[in-house]
Amino acid sequence: MRRFLSAIVLVLAAAPLHAQDAEAMLDKASAAHAALKSLKVSFEQDIQNPLTGSKVQARGEMLQKGPKLLAIHFSQPKGDQIIADGQNLWIYLPSSAPGQVFRLTLGAQGSAVAGSVDVLSQFFTEPRKRYDVKDAGVAPIDGKDARALILTPKKGLDSQFAHAVVWVDAKSGYVRQFETTDANGMVRTVKVTKFGANANVKDTEFRFTVPNGVRVVEQPGM
Repeated sequence: MRRFLSAIVLVLAAAPLHAQDAEAMLDKASAAHAALKSLKVSFEQDIQNPLTGSKVQARGEMLQKGPKLLAIHFSQPKGDQIIADGQNLWIYLPSSAPGQVFRLTLGAQGSAVAGSVDVLSQFFTEPRKRYDVKDAGVAPIDGKDARALILTPKKGLDSQFAHAVVWVDAKSGYVRQFETTDANGMVRTVKVTKFGANANVKDTEFRFTVPNGVRVVEQPGM
């Protein structure tokens, strides 16, 4: 009987400790990303749409400097770009919308808009207030241990995903991979192939020049 009671105690104690470990890992990741002054990330992305059965692949590089400067340069599809220059958000996707570039004025909410484009900020900005977190175990990514965390938006939160799995480097706290699923079941998987913390990023990286013959399509400011 004593052994049986001890086993029950261990089972009951394991669940909250497991949850605390996941929350502690999320706190570590949040602090690590908040401390970054600049960022240079190479990535590979897969998007699967269950409604159409299609799969789209992309890869490229994301640069960030402060809360308002963001640049995503795609090597696949080559030439696609998303640039937040501190005043405007430029969305130039010649692979799917040739001959035009969309411009949104950032205004006073510039940092919020840049954050909505920067997927990492969705996971690591006040995460405990925004998500319920569960531990999904440890898995190696490119030979390094990563802790998988399942994030579910709290009720009433306006989120771009229904749930997400984020793989965090066990030592540094930096993201190694993430997978988001939206309300329609679309799954976006992004693998970080190179993570440059506090990289030397020039301000010129965040300037967009409208190519000759490309029409600027104004969008409502945010």
